[in-house]
Amino acid sequence: MSRVAVVLVDVQRDFLDPTPPSPVGAWQKAFCVPGIQRLLAHARRRGWRIIHVGTKHESPTSLPLHHRDHGAALYCQAGTPGSDFVVTPVSDEIVLFKTWYSAFDSPLGASLEDADTIVWGGIATDCCVQQSAFDADRRGLRSIIPIQAVSASSSGTFSASLTALGKSVAEVVDIDDLLAGEDITNLSIQSSEIGPQAARWFGDQENRLGGTSGLSLDDVLRRLGVPPDD
Repeated sequence: MSRVAVVLVDVQRDFLDPTPPSPVGAWQKAFCVPGIQRLLAHARRRGWRIIHVGTKHESPTSLPLHHRDHGAALYCQAGTPGSDFVVTPVSDEIVLFKTWYSAFDSPLGASLEDADTIVWGGIATDCCVQQSAFDADRRGLRSIIPIQAVSASSSGTFSASLTALGKSVAEVVDIDDLLAGEDITNLSIQSSEIGPQAARWFGDQENRLGGTSGLSLDDVLRRLGVPPDD
């Protein structure tokens, strides 16, 4: 069995779609979807383990403490469209749920079995992806983060968080390099180049998106170059 696992974090409607009732969504978080689709196609061909970790809340009492203390509206509520995955898991892929930020708040650890490397995708690099990668490092698991398979709500937070991750706990890579060959080691972007490269890519996606007035999530995904996942 492959020792590489792809773990996708929070690729759900409430996080990508800022229109009501979602209090946590941003169109910019959808920038990762085309890269995730590429990553999944590659992982399925290679036989890598694929795990989708989402957020699901039954009531406001399960929200993170900071959100509860500030009266945040409920998001990713069980049974609502906002909790639906935007990239649909296939039948042999593992689906887990959490209530806190880190993917390890779910039963992820048990699902990794003998994996030694995680390729992360999803959102957000300054929150749940970040917390998850730090937790992976504490567990002795290597983290790889393709720039084009993750996102955040702004270019500044995206670039800064990826730079910090590359400095501390993860190999930040270009997805083209990751998908190009058998060897996924030694692909890291130089630390000084992570921020500028991330900012350029994020800016390119903003240009593709254009104005956001009146858009639906399906419109956003089409502008980014992918149809909605069936």
